[in-house]
Amino acid sequence: MKTTVKEYKTKSELLRLLNGWAEDAKFEKNWSVKAELDKQYFQLEDTYFHKLPTVNVSYTIGGRSYYEAAVKIGSKHFQNGRALTKSRGFYNLTEIPEITSEMHNDMISDLYYY
Repeated sequence: MKTTVKEYKTKSELLRLLNGWAEDAKFEKNWSVKAELDKQYFQLEDTYFHKLPTVNVSYTIGGRSYYEAAVKIGSKHFQNGRALTKSRGFYNLTEIPEITSEMHNDMISDLYYY
């Protein structure tokens, strides 16, 4: 699916707003509004976000290494609507062919210390 950074950011913001409004409706016990907002949220996820091209990336935050899937638009990488950039603390960002079970286990074992 072809998209632009501007379109991706706009739809990501809409997704965040729909989720927030649904939580507000839940707090107010307005179940019909919550159901409608949830429907719109999942529809946007299915029609747009699940069709975006993803790549596996490796990056470092502080002294910890992470291996995760990220959306790639042009030469930029995104997760949850936000860019993975050095100014946001993501260092040594590289694309990797796959996330192995060893990489996954390293991340899990590292969580114990934090």
